[in-house]
Amino acid sequence: MTGLDTLKSQMANIDFDVALIGAGAWSIPLATHAKALGKIGIHLGGTTQILFGIKGKRWEKGGEPAYYNDSWVRPNAAETRSGVNKIESGCYW
Repeated sequence: MTGLDTLKSQMANIDFDVALIGAGAWSIPLATHAKALGKIGIHLGGTTQILFGIKGKRWEKGGEPAYYNDSWVRPNAAETRSGVNKIESGCYW
């Protein structure tokens, strides 16, 4: 089973109405899968984390510092998988 298949299986096993998706190349297939499940899938791309106040390297370099406040966070080390620098130079972490 591929990573994409794993995510599709997880989607099928949870109750949701709308999926906000930022999963790189998997975003469109996951949004399509949400629709096949009778749900709504919205592809937001790399900006998804900004909706939740989570900074990444990409946004620290070219973000809008005027919008940042004490509520913004960086991804938690415990939630960060190994090898993140292999994915777009770690720009999401």
